[in-house]
Amino acid sequence: MSETTVSSKTRGARLSGFARAGTLAALALLLSVAGSVSARGDLVTTLSATATEIDSGLFRYEYTLTNELSSTLSVTDFFLDVSPFADLQAITAPVGFIISYSAGDPDITFSSPEAAFDILPGSFGLFSFESLIGPKSAAFLVRGLGETSFGENSGFTLTPSAVPEPLSVGLFAMGSGMAGAWLRRRKVALPVVS
Repeated sequence: MSETTVSSKTRGARLSGFARAGTLAALALLLSVAGSVSARGDLVTTLSATATEIDSGLFRYEYTLTNELSSTLSVTDFFLDVSPFADLQAITAPVGFIISYSAGDPDITFSSPEAAFDILPGSFGLFSFESLIGPKSAAFLVRGLGETSFGENSGFTLTPSAVPEPLSVGLFAMGSGMAGAWLRRRKVALPVVS
């Protein structure tokens, strides 16, 4: 059994696209342009990730997303890049969060459908899944939303990200070369036109 852990603390305050509540975000942007209210929020999160081999070739990924007490926004969305071959199983998220993932997707999204399920400042959410693909570093994105502000931050963490092994790449190249050679050597009988 092997275990790999990584932790990153991110602080973001840049403007993002429209989050869960598009109307609220549009209103915040409109008010910031008018000068009444700033649409810039302060989202301070810590993401701890653990990848543990629980069975021969099966890895369990666990993420603890902490919304720090100093944050002025609630966490509404959490995105992870994964390999399209990850075939994630046993996916869990905090109560109320919607999980968006289908086999073959290059990412997994966890979204809070309403404020009652958001990860508030000073609290945390637990996310997990299993995959046959081992851990590599890949991108993550956290979005937050407040009464009149929004923000996002990003970084890198452990996810099931496939990088082809050199042996697999070599076998593929050799097979492609043999197929090409076979096609070149094959004689094709041409019809005779009189």
